[in-house]
Amino acid sequence: MQLLLLAIESIQWLLYLQHMLAQLVNNQTDLTPPKSLSPLTGLRKRMVASEDQNEQFGFAHSLAGLLAQLVTSKENLAALIKATVFGLLDTQPTSARGTCVILYGIVSARGAELKGHIMNIVTDLVAKMQFISGDATLNGSLHAFKTLAKLHLDDTVEALLKETIPHPPHVVKVLQLLSRDAELIIPFVKHLTDVLNNGDLLENDGAEAAAAATKSPGKANAVTPAAAAGPKKRCTRESLGATVCLSEVLSEEEIDEVLQQNFALFFGTLLLRIGTTAGLDPPEASSQLVDCWRNFFKVLEEDDVLENLTDKGILAKLSNGDNYIEAVGAITSVVCKRHATERRNVFKFLLPFVKANYDGQRLVAAFAVAEMVNHTQDDTALLDQIVTQLLTALVDPKLTVAALRGLGNVISCTPEQINTYASSILDALMASIDSQKDNVALEAMNSLAKVFQVVDETRIAPVLINVCHRIRPAFDHSNELIRAASASLFGSLSRFGGAGSKLQATFVEQIHSNLSCIVVHINEENPKVVNAFKRTLFQVGPLLGNEQLKTLAIFCLFIL
Repeated sequence: MQLLLLAIESIQWLLYLQHMLAQLVNNQTDLTPPKSLSPLTGLRKRMVASEDQNEQFGFAHSLAGLLAQLVTSKENLAALIKATVFGLLDTQPTSARGTCVILYGIVSARGAELKGHIMNIVTDLVAKMQFISGDATLNGSLHAFKTLAKLHLDDTVEALLKETIPHPPHVVKVLQLLSRDAELIIPFVKHLTDVLNNGDLLENDGAEAAAAATKSPGKANAVTPAAAAGPKKRCTRESLGATVCLSEVLSEEEIDEVLQQNFALFFGTLLLRIGTTAGLDPPEASSQLVDCWRNFFKVLEEDDVLENLTDKGILAKLSNGDNYIEAVGAITSVVCKRHATERRNVFKFLLPFVKANYDGQRLVAAFAVAEMVNHTQDDTALLDQIVTQLLTALVDPKLTVAALRGLGNVISCTPEQINTYASSILDALMASIDSQKDNVALEAMNSLAKVFQVVDETRIAPVLINVCHRIRPAFDHSNELIRAASASLFGSLSRFGGAGSKLQATFVEQIHSNLSCIVVHINEENPKVVNAFKRTLFQVGPLLGNEQLKTLAIFCLFIL
């Protein structure tokens, strides 16, 4: 008790000295102790007289309230809190608990005024939690932390994003505290997703060479985040921290309702993050994102989806700078099927990111929207918005391939929907089949071949000859993928050369013009090209009415 008495007297003396110095600085000669210090005397007597521990903690809370009133300077208040935090590690359990009570009391009374000091206070407080052994002291510290978070969430989260990755157990406890608080969880998630969607996600890693896709002979270039970003980039520390924090949030069972209510925000954020991690350093950025996706589907109780994506290697492709777009399409497809009511919300969320600052985000948004065409047969209004967006995106060189793919996906729609957009889509696809960029020409041909299989004959009639003339030069293209695609595209026109088609004579004439070239390419060395031209001969050969040619065409199909 003597120690307690001396401690409170010391506090009184320090506050009195502060008062005297303030008076002297202001040229005041009255050095009488202010009345505001009087309550400390009464509190001191009550604390010394009491032997009940719980009553002592009550007095400690009263002391915190008095200190919050008497320490008027914000800087001194921040210094007081910083010093108080050290008391959490006191070797005496009751002293450490008393420190918690005082810390909580001060933060509750004046925490709102600590703007500018929060990050340092939070960093110190979380660091001390690592060494707190008593459960009561740790819980009290967490309550003080939660109070600060409710008053200054943004600064609190920014401090947490700087914590060591992977998070040690005491940091996980803090994140669990935020995730389980009904008042904090939604603003906490929105802060993390804002960092991942709109923050500084990439930085230069010092490499001099630009990270671009390598062009292999006969292979169309793949679009990767590294290639799109220009000089080689790496994920920022802040974005890595936000990804791990979001993963921790999604590991909580209680997050289910929040996820359902904010589905597009969670899904869209994880989807966009693919574009700012795939193929980029550090490698753990992609593995962190995979953990996020796993937790995402576990919260939704869609273990079958998770197992399917894992078995097919889709999740593994999230880290591959060349194949991540395939993963984007696969994940978007399964989500559109499982959560059809969220398609409009997802589209609305993704749409602004087609013009995002980071090319990786733009690519992911565009390819996701392209995949959504396959799942909008029952929502004509949404389909109309998507097609309009894809047609607009054609003028952006970085998004042309995604837009062409999306326009080709219109074949999954109803015949009425297909013919509604047929003219616009055919014009857009045909404009790109002889592009100087191999990947653009390839995508245009593949999409056009799909559209030709379902579009009404009247839509093709005005352009059939023009299409055939523009396909012909591609038969001899240096890129084997272009040669194979051009063969498939020509073969897809065979439905317009049959006995009931009004275009039969026109197309048969085009077959005669190109037959020798088709036969020549059946004998080239590349197996992909050979098989494509064999299949084309099988499709168009019988239309000429020659039995020997028909037999040859069937034989070609047999040996594919």
